[in-house]
Amino acid sequence: MPPKKKSGKKGKKGKKSGKAKTPTVIDGIPTEEMTKEQLEEHVVRLREELDREREERNYFQLERDKVNTFWEITKRQLEERKAEIRNKDREMEDAEERHQVEIKVYKQKVKHLLFEHQNNISDLKADNVCALKLAQEDHREEEKKLRKDKRGLKVTLKEEELSHEDIIKNLKKKHDEQITQLRSDFERQAREIEAKYEKKMRTLRDELDLRRKTEIHEIEERKNGQINELMKTHEKAFTDIKNYYNDITLNNLSLINTLKEQVEESKKKKQLANYEKDKETLRMTKARLKVTEEEQRALKWEHEVLEQRFEKTQDERDDLYRKFVKAIHEVQQKSNFKNLLLEKKLGALADTLEKKEAQLNEVLSASNLDPTALTVVTRKLEDVLDSKNSAIKDLQYELARVCKAHNDLLRTYEAKLTQFGIPTEELGFKPLESTVGDNKMSTTKLWCLVSQPNSVVLEVEVDLRANGQECLEKVCEKLGIDYSEKDYFGLQYRGNKGENLWLNMRNRIDRQLSGPQPFRFQLRVKFFVQPHMLLQEKTRHQFYLQICMELKEKKLLVSDEDHLVRIMALMAQAEHGNQANTEQQILSYQNLIQGIVSSSDDFLTNLAYEHANYRGMCRISAEYKVIQEVSALPGYGMEYHEAKNEANEDLVVGVGPEGVVIYDSNMTEFSRFPYPIVQKAVHNGKKCLLCVFNEDGETTHEEFKMVSCKAAVALYRSITEMHSFFRCDTINSEVFSQVSQDLKGVLASIFLKENNSVGMNYVFDVQHTFREVYDSTKRKIFMSQQSLDDQGQGHSESEMDTTYENQDVSSSFEMYKNQLQKIQEGFVCRVCMDKEISTTLCPCGHMVCCSECADRLDECPVCRTAINKIQPVFLPTPVMAANG
Repeated sequence: MPPKKKSGKKGKKGKKSGKAKTPTVIDGIPTEEMTKEQLEEHVVRLREELDREREERNYFQLERDKVNTFWEITKRQLEERKAEIRNKDREMEDAEERHQVEIKVYKQKVKHLLFEHQNNISDLKADNVCALKLAQEDHREEEKKLRKDKRGLKVTLKEEELSHEDIIKNLKKKHDEQITQLRSDFERQAREIEAKYEKKMRTLRDELDLRRKTEIHEIEERKNGQINELMKTHEKAFTDIKNYYNDITLNNLSLINTLKEQVEESKKKKQLANYEKDKETLRMTKARLKVTEEEQRALKWEHEVLEQRFEKTQDERDDLYRKFVKAIHEVQQKSNFKNLLLEKKLGALADTLEKKEAQLNEVLSASNLDPTALTVVTRKLEDVLDSKNSAIKDLQYELARVCKAHNDLLRTYEAKLTQFGIPTEELGFKPLESTVGDNKMSTTKLWCLVSQPNSVVLEVEVDLRANGQECLEKVCEKLGIDYSEKDYFGLQYRGNKGENLWLNMRNRIDRQLSGPQPFRFQLRVKFFVQPHMLLQEKTRHQFYLQICMELKEKKLLVSDEDHLVRIMALMAQAEHGNQANTEQQILSYQNLIQGIVSSSDDFLTNLAYEHANYRGMCRISAEYKVIQEVSALPGYGMEYHEAKNEANEDLVVGVGPEGVVIYDSNMTEFSRFPYPIVQKAVHNGKKCLLCVFNEDGETTHEEFKMVSCKAAVALYRSITEMHSFFRCDTINSEVFSQVSQDLKGVLASIFLKENNSVGMNYVFDVQHTFREVYDSTKRKIFMSQQSLDDQGQGHSESEMDTTYENQDVSSSFEMYKNQLQKIQEGFVCRVCMDKEISTTLCPCGHMVCCSECADRLDECPVCRTAINKIQPVFLPTPVMAANG
């Protein structure tokens, strides 16, 4: 093992100073005990390090000389530009003198032109008077002709009216006949449906009667068995008491009589309870029957609407099919051509490989190398092959990832086709789905796809045993969200029944989700705090994106139109910048308000006036203003859960920073429970129970039926975590350490009989309150700024060594290299990701694709605006050279 640098340096300093009494130690051995060979080996290593350091110093000095030469060249160029500016100033003065002389000449010409203009005007007036008289005479003659034509048209109009009346009478007769026929058909269908549902009602009534009779029979059997057991126990007790206490026989007899009376009363009560239960079931079945009849009428109306939509979607499907077939044929032709080229290249490489192997064997046999040299050569060759094999594995993994993305894209298109009612069998061909990615996926990594609120997808790769917090931290690192503000966010995923569930950040990912990779998540804001508590611009941007998404999904409702106009104007300033009075601006307004409010001329006019008031505001300020305006809405920070009450009615449970709000299916609030009056929340199976105090101080219960057990747990977690995050000063230990065990953990705890973490899952993942997050973020930002200021002062007070200068030069070189790479990536086609951007899409003006991809597009892939024209563009020469 080579010696460490620090220990070697310390040894040298000790020798120079001579003050240290302890001997110098190298690799755990004092220098006095080292042999000559060890000391020589150490000296050789030190000389090698010295040579390497000298080479690096020479390299950095060359770099510094280059920078100095660049500075001198730019200084000389600056002086040349200043001389050119002085020459241009002199030319401008000469031009201004010539301009004054020309102005005088043009003034004289204008005077002559004005005189000629006055003469022409007088001539034209005389000519116009004569022409006016002639035109008046012509007009009178035309008026007489038109009056004659008018009288003739009136006569023809009356004749046509008489003929139309006869036609209308005939049409009315035909219409009455059709109505009578339709009425008879409708009555016949109604009678058939009534007979059908009466038959179903009879069968349902018979089933309910049979079920009721069986339940009554079971209850009577249980009752008789219980009475027999009671009689036996009472007789036994009576005989025991009679044997021991003969003097109180009369009291025992009276006791038996009272017990018999109680048994008879209990029988009567049970019969009454059964009667009330049957009555309630009958009432519920009648209510269900009414609901089914209403659903039948609604389904009839929906059927008619869907038929109309079906006809419309058929036309769209045919158009989409033609475009899709054309695009697929083009892609197949290109892929086949590329495959042929790759096969030819592969065959040529195989031939060259065989030739090289034959040549290598001939050289080895002719050279008669010794075995040691041959082993060295073979070892180097094996190292090269290993490096190539590792590169091949990396490329295979990249190929698997791309194939997986391709398959996901195919599945997305198939889902869209099924959504529009187009079966995949009618396409006429089978989409090309790759199976390479499924076989080459890594078994030690988890591949996660995280989508932002603006539908931008991030790829994250974590360890197979990673928990949710590691995945969230990698996502936030890609987005530039630092410090403790990561606690405002969470990752959502879809359950088996379509419910939205939060990924628990403290548990392993593979224990919470099942199925093949990649796992799909949505990055969402879990805790909405007030805008002034958001200290980072990246965090505010994610809040803004989710607010835009919730406005389009109708989760945030704005009742005041002026307030909505103000919010939309700020969003327009953040998305499109300053107002431009063009047709493109109107299209951007319509795209912006789509899904939020109906597009009307008055609303667009008010939006344009309000947008003009925010001219000059930057994007960051506009996004912050949007968050401020939306934070005043009652639904800000509310998390919604779909549920049913005890009467099986649809509800929406909203959990927010202040408490729990209950809405009906139309999002109308009818009850609110602030956190101070909430006693506790529990869940059992698919039910979630909320215990609250009423005005009299008594405890009442609100029961919610969820679609699944996971949905009930999600509502329970939401209530507890919202209360802990917003209402508490710190997280309680009961909330922080509450865990649940699966079957494996239960068995381990039974047989091992000790505290272990086998099969344990944390119930809650809230770890800090909003005050702790805000204070921690503020403190970390202050400390980072202070450290930067201290570094700046230290550099100004002390002289920089050459090593620091070289480090700065290398870091700046890497920074410029990264910037150049980003610029080069920015000029690549966003569709094929291969060729350079060479077109502009009109009228939107986006530059995103090459000429070949633009010919296949009908809409802009960025703003979805219809393409009217494709304008070719030519990039500047330096950009083309840099990109090449």
